[in-house]
Amino acid sequence: MSDHWPAQTRDRLRWGGLRPRPTGSPVPLLALLPRRLMAGEVQVVADRVLAEARTTRVPVTLAQVGGQITRVTDELPRADDLALVVAVLAERGTTVSARQRMGSS
Repeated sequence: MSDHWPAQTRDRLRWGGLRPRPTGSPVPLLALLPRRLMAGEVQVVADRVLAEARTTRVPVTLAQVGGQITRVTDELPRADDLALVVAVLAERGTTVSARQRMGSS
C-alpha cells in the first residue's frame, strides 16, 4: 500500500467521493459576482450628479444617476447602487425624480 492513501482518502471526502478533484481554484468564480459601488464611488457619483444638476438647472433623475454610475464603474447600475446614491443625494438635500427629462440635449 502507498503512504499517500490517508491524503487521498481525505481529498476524496473533501471533494465529494470518488469524483475527480477539480484542478482549478474556486477563486475565479468571484469574478462572476456582481460588483457593488464602494463608498468612495458613491460619493463621486453623487458629486458628479450634483455638478451636472447645477450646470443644467434641471431636476435630478434616476437616469442621470444611472448614467453617472455607468461612467464611474463601466458597468450597468444595479438597483442597490441606485438606492445608495439616491440616499446620499437625499442627505445632501436633493430629491431624485423617477421621471425622464423629455427633449433634453
